[in-house]
Amino acid sequence: MHRREFLSLLAAASMGRTAIASPPRAWHLAVEPGLFECDAMQSVTHQIAFAAAQGFRAFVDDAWLWRCERERRDVLDATRALGLRWGPLRGPALRGRNRQEWQRELQAATTVAAHVASPAVRMEVETTAVAAALLRSPRVLVEWSSSQSTAVLAAFPDLRFSVDIYRLAAQGVDVVAFLERHLPRIGHIELADFPGGLEPGTGRLAIYRICRLLDEHGYTGVVGLRHGRSRPGWPGIEAVLQACHQIEPSIASSREPTVWL
Repeated sequence: MHRREFLSLLAAASMGRTAIASPPRAWHLAVEPGLFECDAMQSVTHQIAFAAAQGFRAFVDDAWLWRCERERRDVLDATRALGLRWGPLRGPALRGRNRQEWQRELQAATTVAAHVASPAVRMEVETTAVAAALLRSPRVLVEWSSSQSTAVLAAFPDLRFSVDIYRLAAQGVDVVAFLERHLPRIGHIELADFPGGLEPGTGRLAIYRICRLLDEHGYTGVVGLRHGRSRPGWPGIEAVLQACHQIEPSIASSREPTVWL
C-alpha cells in the first residue's frame, strides 16, 4: 500500500472516531479480515481503517503469521497507528507435523505475538501430551473442541482456552451455562449466531445474556466477530454494524437498529 493511501485511510478513521465515545466495557468486539470486505474495501488495511472509523477497538487476523512480509507490515502499521488491540494469533498446526519442528514454530509464534502485543497464540490440542508441551510455551490458548478439551481442562489447570460460541452451540452445549462455569479460564471468544453462522440477531443465541455475563465476570479479552453476513455487499455491512451497535452502542450504526435483544 502506498504511503499517501495509508495516510488518507488513517485520517478518515480518525475523523470517524472523534464523534464516538470510548467503549465502556473491559472487553472489545474484534473485527476480522473479510467482515467488511466489498468492492470499495478489498484490502485488509482498508477494512481496518473502516472498522476503526466505526468505533471498533480490536482486531483479529488468523492468517497474519502466514501472510507475506509486506502484508504483515501493512496490517501491523495500520493497527498500531489506529490504536487497535490485537486478539490472539493462530499458531502452527501439529497434525501431520514433526513434533520438534512444530515446537520450534510455536516458540517463534509466541515471540512474534509478544512483539505485536497480541495476548496469545491459539492452538488446537489433540492429546494431553500436546497440552503438556504447551505448558512450556508462554502465551498459549488452547482451542476448545470437544471431550478432549474437557480432559485437558481437568489435567492442566494452568492452561487457558479459546472458545468458539457457534461451535459450542452446534454441539448442543448450553453456551450461557458453559461460560458461567468456565469463563475464568477463557482468554478469547469467537462469536457467530446459531444457527446460520451469521451476525448476532440472525439466530437463536442469547447474545445479550452472554454479553452481560462477560461484564459481570470482568472478562477482559476480545470477542472476535467470526461470522458471515446475512446480505451481500453494503447492505450486509450495514446489518453487521447494526447488530454490533446493539451489543456495544459506541459502534456506529447507519440507521436506527432493529431491537433484537
